[in-house]
Amino acid sequence: MSSTEVQSVQDAPQTSDVCFFCLESKEESKNSNWLNPCLCCGSTKWVHENCLQRWIDVMQMGDSLTPVQCTQCGYQYRLRYPPFPLPMKLLIKVDQAISYACPVLTGAFVFGSIYWIAVTFGGVTFIQVFGDADAYEILSRLHPALLFVLFPAIPISLMSLQLFHWENSVAAMLERLLLPRQNPPSASVEVAQSFTRSICYAVLMPTIASWVGEILLGNVISSSFYRTLAGGLLTMAVKSICEIYFKYQNVSRNRHRQILNGPLSDIAELPPNGLDECANEYEIGDERG
Repeated sequence: MSSTEVQSVQDAPQTSDVCFFCLESKEESKNSNWLNPCLCCGSTKWVHENCLQRWIDVMQMGDSLTPVQCTQCGYQYRLRYPPFPLPMKLLIKVDQAISYACPVLTGAFVFGSIYWIAVTFGGVTFIQVFGDADAYEILSRLHPALLFVLFPAIPISLMSLQLFHWENSVAAMLERLLLPRQNPPSASVEVAQSFTRSICYAVLMPTIASWVGEILLGNVISSSFYRTLAGGLLTMAVKSICEIYFKYQNVSRNRHRQILNGPLSDIAELPPNGLDECANEYEIGDERG
């Protein structure tokens, strides 16, 4: 902007006009450059050039390529910059390429980390279930590429089992069969399953199944796989029975819930002035008692 244009704009606002940002009038800031950079009218029409420059710096956050709009009328400010030298243009292209590549690389790193954690967990679980000798014998006969599909499938399968909450259906069936119907609930309320609890169940299930099978069935079943499988079924059965009992008792308590009268219900007749005197009378009765 030339000095002539700046001078013409500077003389445009009236004495009563104020800056939209700092609210200083023309009289209070005589030496400031005034701009009308957007489509606003009235009290939001004029701004100090320095105030607008600071506002643009805040909105761009150091990126001069970011467009800035007026917060009132939505007009995009027309900004003129000196031309970039050639090295700066190259750096801008490199910076844009890095900005596009970083989210992709981050996603790949996160996915790769989760995948290798799943592979490691699957391998440890496989050895834990089948036993050291049988697991090594089975793994030696499998193609190595197959293991990279088999091992991650183990934690995925364990997590998938936690998505089916059939205990809720059993508890609802018991509610319909055993609980009285004179006080039915207004809506079926289910407690949300914790995501972290589901993860812990899925991760610890093979270990718990192995321990239960070893302790309870170690002298009965010689095969490590069948012993762990029986221990897992027994653990899941006990867990499911406890969950069904817990849900049923909660529903039963709610169905037999009673709402008691308040302390004012003992007063035989309400006073003419309403509830306030009821409360006062009740307080006086407590003091006498």
